[in-house]
Amino acid sequence: MQIKIFIIGILIACSYLIGEYIHKAYTKRHKEVNDLIRILEIMRMDLSFGLYTLEEIFKRLGDKEEFCTSNFFKRLENELHNNTYKVLDDVLNDSIHI
Repeated sequence: MQIKIFIIGILIACSYLIGEYIHKAYTKRHKEVNDLIRILEIMRMDLSFGLYTLEEIFKRLGDKEEFCTSNFFKRLENELHNNTYKVLDDVLNDSIHI
C-alpha cells in the first residue's frame, strides 16, 4: 500500500514538473512571437513612410534591448555599414548561423 502511494506521489510530482516546463516554454515562445510582431510592425511603418534606410531601421531595432533579437539586428546594421558592396541577401546569409 505504501509503495502505491509513493508511486502515485512520484507520478503527481513528475506531472507537475512537466507542466511547469511546458508552461515556461509556451510563455517564452509567446513573448518571442509578440516581439517579432512588434518588430515587423516597426519595420513596416518605417519602410512605408520611406524616412529611413535599412541600415537605420536595423540600428533602431538593435538599440531596443527589450527585444530578444536586438543582437541580430545590431549585426545586420554593422554588416550593412561596414560592407557597402554586399547586398542584403549576402548580409543575411552571413548573419544567420544555422
